[in-house]
Amino acid sequence: MRTKLNLKGNELLVYALIYGFSQDGKTWFTGSANYIAEWVGVARQNVMAILKRLVEKGLIIKQDKIINGVKLVDYKVNIEMCENITPCHETLHPCNETLHQTINDNYIKETVSKDTVKKKTNYDSILDEKGITGKKRAVVLEYIKMRKFIKKPMTDHALELALNNLDKLTSTEDEQIAILEQSISNSWQGLFPLKKTETVSNNEKHNVAHKPNEYEAFDIKEYYKGLKQ
Repeated sequence: MRTKLNLKGNELLVYALIYGFSQDGKTWFTGSANYIAEWVGVARQNVMAILKRLVEKGLIIKQDKIINGVKLVDYKVNIEMCENITPCHETLHPCNETLHQTINDNYIKETVSKDTVKKKTNYDSILDEKGITGKKRAVVLEYIKMRKFIKKPMTDHALELALNNLDKLTSTEDEQIAILEQSISNSWQGLFPLKKTETVSNNEKHNVAHKPNEYEAFDIKEYYKGLKQ
């Protein structure tokens, strides 16, 4: 590897690792980039760059596959490029089926947990504990989004306080939803009682419009009559 393929440094280590699994020309290395990074002792992004270079040089072959909806990448050495390399079974990982399957299972588990499985947030746990479901839950989540949008994100404790405050404001779910929607539509950080819309009946409007003020109640004729006397 060092003299015939002119590999050195981390490229040599990464190639040697993949070679250890795929030197039979049939088996693929199915470990993750994180596994390689830990084994070699470099950052993951460096591993990705090294793998890309080795593929471009034709030293390793890349294979994409989908398992359970997860895109995985396997590698194996290009056997034609390393026919003259002496096998090193004793110093590198053997290509036994058990180890191969373990690496593959760990890779799938790692990839699924990071890229495809939606993690349950602490917000969800709090809402579950309080039994908040349906429309109210959806509106609470929108309220949380709005807080984040106005640069006032909520901590777990802040959400608990907000929900407790909501229960104090009203015990009716419809009113609680309306209070949440009120804060969302106005981009308010807190939760407040609903604004009351003042409605005035026609009779009340008539009475207000014709309520005599101090000047209308004053009899001007009586005033001048008093002056003449």
